[in-house]
Amino acid sequence: MVIDTLTTKYSHSLYIGTKTDNTMQNTYCSKIAHHLISKAAYDKVDCYYTPNTFCNFHGESRRLKSLYSLNALYVDLDNHRRGSVFDKDKATSVYCLLEDELIGSKIPKPHEVVYTGRGMQMVWYIESLPANQNTIVYWKKLALYLASTIKSYLETSNIALDVDVPVSINPVAYLRAVGTYNTKAKKYTSYIMKNVDMSKYSLNDIYNNYYEPKAKAKQIRRKYFTTVTDEFVQQLNNARYEDMKTLIRLRAVNDLNIGHRQNTLCNIVCILANKGMSEGDILQELISCNILFEVPLPMREVESTLRAGLNYAKRITIGLSNTNMIRFLDISEEEQTCLRTIISKQEKTRRKLEKQQEKRNRIHNKVLKAKERIKTMVLQMKDFTRTYIAKKLGISLRKVYYILKEATTN
Repeated sequence: MVIDTLTTKYSHSLYIGTKTDNTMQNTYCSKIAHHLISKAAYDKVDCYYTPNTFCNFHGESRRLKSLYSLNALYVDLDNHRRGSVFDKDKATSVYCLLEDELIGSKIPKPHEVVYTGRGMQMVWYIESLPANQNTIVYWKKLALYLASTIKSYLETSNIALDVDVPVSINPVAYLRAVGTYNTKAKKYTSYIMKNVDMSKYSLNDIYNNYYEPKAKAKQIRRKYFTTVTDEFVQQLNNARYEDMKTLIRLRAVNDLNIGHRQNTLCNIVCILANKGMSEGDILQELISCNILFEVPLPMREVESTLRAGLNYAKRITIGLSNTNMIRFLDISEEEQTCLRTIISKQEKTRRKLEKQQEKRNRIHNKVLKAKERIKTMVLQMKDFTRTYIAKKLGISLRKVYYILKEATTN
């Protein structure tokens, strides 16, 4: 067991005696703990120990705040709730099934498997880690993975054995010491399997080789001059380019482009570079956009703007954000109403509310038309009985009375 492998600077918590008659519960260094466990086995009393160690000697009982190091992962399997007899042969057969189906493929091979009299304990020794908030959370995540994997297999295979998940994910939990006496089962605990020569695991090895986390989307950083295959980014850049040309035309009417010409062309360079266009093609587009200004920039300034825009495009993914573009170019709210994508959050919310209102209006008009159609059909069938009309049109009898009464009143 793990006590045999530790030095005297660590201390384990021992629990000797039954849970109703606790004769000894304290923390001891490994040499004293080993002696007390041997004595408990000789006296035929229950004896439990914590695989993980504490930093206090002969102090208070085990506490999470006193936890010093994490030394093992474990899973506790019990049969006492089932009521059936669970001997060592059955425990060995269960382990053989786990070895065939899970061990090596979904969970690592344990260092030791212990028959506890009414269940099993599976223990994986790990490289000692200092117990802090991060390592404890990491340890619990892997402990829960091991316990839930074994539990799901046992339930699927209808094996009369329960996984004690709260004990398995508790870093200060007690396990039965090997070779001690189980007073409830009237049996000694013993090894089912023990790997003496197997090296200890690291938590990272178990995580990388067996734990299956949810796949996380990876953000792909795109470079300019590289053809972008993402359809969404292409559509966004196309729409932004059209918005920039629309903005130039809007401002050309009121001579508002003066003072914003270089910023406008620089934004166009970033947009076209993220589309994957070459430097020569971008220059041709800049020249065509520069002509739209009421006072075009000199060719020398257009080329310098191209170089500045390309240098900036290297450091960004899909160009400037809408907020920065609106701030750099002083795009007003009135101008945003004519644009497609370069809009603020307020304009986006306004358009969303406008669409919702249009949808409600369409639904309201459909309801009104349906009511008028039903009313017309009822009036056309007024010579029939009201029950027949309601059944034929699939409406309530009360609705028929209401329509006919309203028509009579009018």
